Amino acid sequence: GVKIIDRHGRFLFINKSAERNMEIVRDEWIGRHAEELIPNSIILKALHTGTPQMHQHSVVLGKHFIVHASPLMYQGDVIG
Repeated sequence: GVKIIDRHGRFLFINKSAERNMEIVRDEWIGRHAEELIPNSIILKALHTGTPQMHQHSVVLGKHFIVHASPLMYQGDVIG
């Protein structure tokens, strides 16, 4: 599944696969901060460090996932 957050850590996009795998309603997550919904999120670590986080174990809503999170860059700045 694919999730995209903005530079402030708020969800911008969640695809249907992520919605299904995580058993969430994506419209309820869009616009909310990742830390609120996924404490200690791997996606936020990628955002804050600017470093890809590959093959990281994460527990979200009681489900185990292997996460790959990469910062989105524009002109040398992390934007998501």
